Amino acid sequence: MDIFNYRFLLRRPERMTAVWALALYALYLLLLFGVQSIVQLATTQSSGRVKGIGRTRTEQVANLLFLVSLGLDLGGPALVLTGVLRPVKVVDTSVLHTSGFVIFGAALISGIVARQTMGGAWRTGIDPSSATPLVSHGLFAVVRNPVYSSMISTSIAVALLVPTVIAPLAPVLRIIGLEMQTRLVEEPFLLRTHGHTYREYAERVGRFLPLLGEWTRHG
Repeated sequence: MDIFNYRFLLRRPERMTAVWALALYALYLLLLFGVQSIVQLATTQSSGRVKGIGRTRTEQVANLLFLVSLGLDLGGPALVLTGVLRPVKVVDTSVLHTSGFVIFGAALISGIVARQTMGGAWRTGIDPSSATPLVSHGLFAVVRNPVYSSMISTSIAVALLVPTVIAPLAPVLRIIGLEMQTRLVEEPFLLRTHGHTYREYAERVGRFLPLLGEWTRHG
C-alpha cells in the first residue's frame, strides 16, 4: 500500500481529505508556533518560551489534555489515510468539509494576528518572574484568549474534515484543558498581576467567544 500514490488517494476520496487535514494542520503549527516564535525572537530577543512549564498539577493535567487532543487531531486523519479508520458516512459530507476548510482558514489567520498583536507578551506558560503588559486591543478586545480560540477551532475543523468516531474527543479534551489552564492558572495570575484592570477587562470581554465567559461584577 503506497499512501503517497496519487491514484491510491483518488480511489478513496476520504484519504485525500485526510491528506489536506494533515497538511493544513502542519502549516498551522509551523506558522503559529514556528515562524511566529522566530519573528518574536528577532524583534524582542525572546521567543516567549517559559522554562519549567507545568509547575503545578493543574498545569500538568491541562498540558496533558492538550497533547492528547493534538494526538487525536493528527491521529484520526493518519488512521484514515492508512485505512485503519473510516469517516462516519452520515456526517462525511461536502458541506461539512467546506465548513472545516473555512474554519481552518479563519483559525490560522486569527491565530497569527493574535500572536502578532501580543508581540513580546506571548508566553508558553506562566512566568512569575516576568510580568507582561495586559493586551486588550485588536482581537483581544473581542475575546480574552483569541489564540486559544484559534486552537479550539482547528480541532473542530479537523473533526468536520475527517469525521471519524474519535474526532469529537479532540475538541472536547482541548476545551477542557484550556478551560483549566485559563480559569485555574492564567486568570488568577493575571488578576494578581494587573488587579482591577484585568477584572474590569474580564467583566466585559468573553473568554473564548464574545459574550461568553465574562466575569460577573461580584465574581
